[in-house]
Amino acid sequence: MQKIYHKSLLGIAVLFFFSSYGQQKDELQKQPQEREIQAFKSKINQYNNLQKNEVERLKSLGHKEFISENGNEKQLIGVDEAGRPLYYTTLNAGAAKMTKADILYSGGSSGLSINGTDMVIGQWDFSKPRTTHELLAGKVNSYDNLQNQTISRHSTNIAGTLVGSNGEAEARGIAYGAKINAYDWTNDVNEMLSEAYNGANGILVANNSYGFDPMYLQTYQFGKYNVTAQSWDNLMYLKPYLQIVKAAGNAREIDPAIVPQVSAKGGYDLLEGAGIAKNVLVVASAKKNVNMNSDEAFDISTFSSYGPTDDGRIKPDICAPGENIYSSIETYDQAYGTYRGTSSAAAVVSGIITLLQQYYKSVSPSQSYMLSSTVRALLAHTANDKGTEGPDYIYGWGLADAKRASAAIYNNIEGIVNNEKKTTLIKEITLNQGNKYTLYVVPYETTQPLSATISWTDPQGNLVSNVIDLNNPNIINDLDLKIVKINSNGTESTYYPWKLGGMSNLSGAATNNSTNMDDEKVQSFFCKENVPKDVLELVGVSDTAKLEILKVL
Repeated sequence: MQKIYHKSLLGIAVLFFFSSYGQQKDELQKQPQEREIQAFKSKINQYNNLQKNEVERLKSLGHKEFISENGNEKQLIGVDEAGRPLYYTTLNAGAAKMTKADILYSGGSSGLSINGTDMVIGQWDFSKPRTTHELLAGKVNSYDNLQNQTISRHSTNIAGTLVGSNGEAEARGIAYGAKINAYDWTNDVNEMLSEAYNGANGILVANNSYGFDPMYLQTYQFGKYNVTAQSWDNLMYLKPYLQIVKAAGNAREIDPAIVPQVSAKGGYDLLEGAGIAKNVLVVASAKKNVNMNSDEAFDISTFSSYGPTDDGRIKPDICAPGENIYSSIETYDQAYGTYRGTSSAAAVVSGIITLLQQYYKSVSPSQSYMLSSTVRALLAHTANDKGTEGPDYIYGWGLADAKRASAAIYNNIEGIVNNEKKTTLIKEITLNQGNKYTLYVVPYETTQPLSATISWTDPQGNLVSNVIDLNNPNIINDLDLKIVKINSNGTESTYYPWKLGGMSNLSGAATNNSTNMDDEKVQSFFCKENVPKDVLELVGVSDTAKLEILKVL
C-alpha cells in the first residue's frame, strides 16, 4: 500500500477507489424520506426518555451522576440491557506536520491555501469549551440549551486541536480556519441528525471524543454491536454526507485487575459502543513523531485500544497522532497544556477530513462534497501502512496522510484534467439491487500496478443476543471486490481483498489469497488490492447482486 502510492505520485501507478451508497433503489443524490427521519427521531426520543428515567433511579440509589477522575470527566447516561449503570467518559490523556496536513495551508509546498475557511465542524463532548480562550475567540458556537453548561478542559482542548487559531502558533488547530458548533453529549444522536449536511448546509464532520467507560462494561459488551452502534449507523445512512469520527479509547492502560478484558486477549477486543458501528470512523492514537524519516516511523500509543469488532470487522479504521498534543485548556484565556489520548487523535482526523472536503469542493466547485463513504475510502486508500502489508486490528489501515489524500483528489480523472495524466479515479455510484456496474480504464504504461478501495454506507445492523464473537460480519449490503487478471493465453488469475483472521487470529498478518470471499471478515467497508503490473480486470461481487467495478483494457 505504501510503496505503490509513492509510485503513483511519480506518475508510474494507476490508483482507483470507489464509494457506493449501497444496494438500494433510491438515486444517490436523493435525500431519505422525511418520514424515515421522523420515525428515527421518535425512536431516539423514546430511548432517551427511558434512559433519563433510569439515570434518576440510579441517582436515588446513590450512584453519582458526574465523576472527575484522572483528568477525565464521566457522566451517568443510562443503563445497559440488564439495568447496570453506563457512564460516558472523555478519552483524552506538530500533529499537522506528522499527518502532512500542513502541506495544504498557505505557504505549504503545494501552493494551496486550504485551512477550513467557511467550514463548520460539529463537536460533541462532556460540556462546552471555553469560548473566550484566545485560541478559540470567535470560533465556537455553543448553545444555551445544553444540559451541561460547565466549561471543561477536555472540550476546550479538543476544540483547540480542531480549529484553534490566533493564539500560540504551536497550538494551532488542524482546520484552523473553520468554526465549531459545540454540544454536550446528552442528546448527541438527535443533534447530529439535525446538524448534518443536507445538500445545502450543515456539518460534514462530527467529532466525538468520548465513549463508554470500560470500568462499567461487562466482558461480553466489548466489541458487541449494540443499540448505540445501531443508532449511529442509521443516522449516517439517513445523512450520507455526515462522517462521524470517534476515538477508539484508551483501555489498554487500565489495570487488568479492574478490567480483566484488558489482558484477556492480549490487548485486543477493547472497543465499545459506537466504536463498533460500521459507518463511524474509529481512530487509534499513534505516538507523535514530527521528524519522521520514513512513512513507517510511527508506533501505536501504549494506551490506544485495539479492535476488532466481535464479528471480525476492521476497527479501528485509521490512526493519527494522539500524544504530546499542545492545545488550549480552560483555566484562563491564555492557558495551554499538552495532552494525550485517542480523543486528540480523533480531533486530528476530523480536522483533516474538513480540509479534504474543502479542497475537494475547490478543485471542482460545480460538484458536491464527498459522501462519507468516499471520505473513508480516501483515508484508507492513502494511509501510511505499518508493519506487514495490509490492514490490522491495531492501526487499522494506517496513519492518516493528508498529502497523499489531497494528491488523490488532485489526480482524480473525473475532476479538472488540465491536460495532465491523471492517476486516480474517485467514483461515487449507486448500485441498484440485482444490477452490475462496469468501468473501462486504459493505463498509461504496461508496468503500472493497481490499487483499489471500495467503501459504502451500510444500513443499521441487527442486534444479536446471547452470541459472542460472531462468525460473519453484521452487515446488510455485503459488497465484495476482486481483481481478475486476463493472461496473454486467455486464462485468468484472481486476486482477492485483504483478509484478517477475526477473533481466531487477532495478531495475524493480512492476506489476500482467499478463494472464498464470503468467509472474509474485512469485506464490510474497505477492500483494498495491491496487484502485479499486468492486472487487466477488476470485478466486484455481492451476495445478492453482481457489481462489476472496473475493467482495465
